[in-house]
Amino acid sequence: MAAVTRLLRPYLLVKAITPLDGGLTNCCFKVIDSQDNKYVWRPVNRACELFDIKRAAEFNALDIAAKAGLTAPPLLLLEQGLLTHWVEGLPAQNVSLDDMLGTLGKLHQLPLPDRHFDHQQRAAHYHHKLLELIKSQSDDNLPKDDGMAKIQQLTVLHDRFLQAKSKTNISSAFCHFDFGDYNLIQSPSSGLKLIDFEYAAAGNPLMDLLFFCRANSLDIYATLERYCELNNPNDADVWRTEIIDLTPIVDYLIMLWFELGYRLYGLSLYKESAEASWIKLEEHWS
Repeated sequence: MAAVTRLLRPYLLVKAITPLDGGLTNCCFKVIDSQDNKYVWRPVNRACELFDIKRAAEFNALDIAAKAGLTAPPLLLLEQGLLTHWVEGLPAQNVSLDDMLGTLGKLHQLPLPDRHFDHQQRAAHYHHKLLELIKSQSDDNLPKDDGMAKIQQLTVLHDRFLQAKSKTNISSAFCHFDFGDYNLIQSPSSGLKLIDFEYAAAGNPLMDLLFFCRANSLDIYATLERYCELNNPNDADVWRTEIIDLTPIVDYLIMLWFELGYRLYGLSLYKESAEASWIKLEEHWS
């Protein structure tokens, strides 16, 4: 934390800095300056490299969303990370589905961010990093036979992913790709705010909706219909058709993400979530 204080000294006088709880890929710090202004420092770290997070792209996405009033604006982008304003409020609780889908719909209408989400590139990155992690683990952490078996399973599954139909007729939109209720803040003065834009990119809004459903444990078909009722996408019929092919692709990306998290940090929650995604994929691709 002393290093962060020194790093930010040319830009603000840090009075206090504390680590923030929660989040696998956003091990961040709350910063308070001498004027009691609050910020979040989001560093570049090993997780950024493993999960393909680009702080410059995050800064750009935050800037766009902040201008629409959906989050707090970013302040500073450095080689070591980015500094953004603190979102005042409390973690949102008991937010209605309509309110969340309305916010998601607003997000999808924003100007496109610079970064484009390519699900095949992202899956290839996750798959490659996951195999590297498994191969590099010591015998104490993972028996060699288990590691080789896991690599074989992942290779077979990745080949199946590469064969999956994924062509889309849906136009790109501003997507968050981590829109869970855990990333919503209830602002006392301006309603719901979104945080944690490290995965935000221009991409398929139906995929964003599928990630939303999985993050919030929602039925994908009922949620799709309600999203269409509230936001009236012009290509709603196309969404209803493409959701069948895109669901296993999203589940595969989620499985890889949780597997990476488990291998990196050893958290049982991520192991259980990865196993749940494996089961979904077996149902899709059996």
